[in-house]
Amino acid sequence: MKKIIYLVVILAGLLMALFSSCSGDSYAKKLENEKKAIDSFIQDNGISVIYDYPADHKFADNQYYKDNSTGLYFRVIDAGDDKRPVAGKTDVYIRYDTIMNLLDREVVVGSNMVGDAAMDFVYGREESYYNTDYSYYYQEYMFLSNGMVAPFLKGLGNNSEVSIIVPFLAGVGSSYQAENYIPLFFKRLRYTFTLDLTEEPD
Repeated sequence: MKKIIYLVVILAGLLMALFSSCSGDSYAKKLENEKKAIDSFIQDNGISVIYDYPADHKFADNQYYKDNSTGLYFRVIDAGDDKRPVAGKTDVYIRYDTIMNLLDREVVVGSNMVGDAAMDFVYGREESYYNTDYSYYYQEYMFLSNGMVAPFLKGLGNNSEVSIIVPFLAGVGSSYQAENYIPLFFKRLRYTFTLDLTEEPD
């Protein structure tokens, strides 16, 4: 009797695994869907892609740099001032205007340029570039990522702004993106910091 029960349990497990694999897309398929979504967005918006980052941070209209190692696409809107953060010490705050899910072209959230709290990371501390805590750091869990930080690490200054496409790839996209396989488009990100304060600037 125990052998029969054991076989039934094994069979049920196999059937569940088979059903799961048949009903959901494979990881390769999710990557393919992401690529199609990004390529379609680029084509529909007349975006010109370059593969060498401009040393002066200057981009032509609607021109985006693609980082082949991460799949990021971004353009610098404003390189900011001459101030530069101090590694391991400077808190950098990020605000955004319009975040879009590229799979369905739906706007996930509008703007937090004013009012709502900014996201933040410590320049030079990679462990602060993402967050896995959904319950307490909801905004950071949803959006903060290595990909979001990457343009700033190109040497941008205070009050710099970029536009960016962040793929869901683990280590590039946010925790939310990696768990849900969603590429995001950020119409505008702004990086601000102060060199003598740890509090968020006004």
